[in-house]
Amino acid sequence: MNEPAADNLDTPLSDMEQFTRVIADTASDAIITIDEESKMLFVNRAAEKIFGYSRAELLGQSLTMLMPDYLRHVHRAGLKNYLDRGERHISWEAVDLPGLHKTGREIPLELSFGEFSDNGRRYFTGIARDISERRRLKRRLDAQFQVASILAESESVAAAAPALLEAIGENVGWELGQMWTVDRSADVLRSVAIWHVPLIQAAEFEEASRNRTLGRGVGLPGRVWNAKASEWVTDTANDPSFLRGQAAAKAGLSFAFGLPIMVDLEVSGVMEFLAVMLR
Repeated sequence: MNEPAADNLDTPLSDMEQFTRVIADTASDAIITIDEESKMLFVNRAAEKIFGYSRAELLGQSLTMLMPDYLRHVHRAGLKNYLDRGERHISWEAVDLPGLHKTGREIPLELSFGEFSDNGRRYFTGIARDISERRRLKRRLDAQFQVASILAESESVAAAAPALLEAIGENVGWELGQMWTVDRSADVLRSVAIWHVPLIQAAEFEEASRNRTLGRGVGLPGRVWNAKASEWVTDTANDPSFLRGQAAAKAGLSFAFGLPIMVDLEVSGVMEFLAVMLR
């Protein structure tokens, strides 16, 4: 058996090798083979999709380019220790670790590893599954459970508002949340609670929101109220219908989402969430 080439498609392959390559290239999980120096020799199409690089950009490069900075030394030291002493620093079966997309964002991955030898050289194959959707689903389920618990222990939605905003914001990944309730007598929305993560400077946005009232169809909360449906704003600073756009921009908040609170088929309130960037 010849030493693995860096995915050179001109290299003659046996029927079994061709069959194996077809399976690898149609897999939905990333499959990557490296040598003892951590150089990538084979990547499948799913690896290109998950990490955002083309195959040409990956082949011949170190696997560490697909890891956050803080894991690169751990990988190098762990591989050397395994080659020298045969000691594994992590499990080789279904371990969760972050990867690094070409854009710089981290990707939650479930990883499994295998090893083979050829002509006295050792090679390692990793299978990486993107579990972003699994993580999002878990966060949503956690948020739903917390929301149900908070509502069960509260006298009203308004009283539960601060805890609700925090539970949903932290589990789903928003930086700021605001609760609006419908004032039936005045036919307006009134802000009753605001929550945000400690890292953002939201004082100006809070001030712009705290004593404001919104009519039907006015601003993001008003549009949600009028439509009885969720609404999105993808660029708060440049959307004229988002009335607090400049204050949001100063807090670094660029993406907003609003959803109605329905009681007996009528909107009784609106929850509004903002984030630094679209997830």
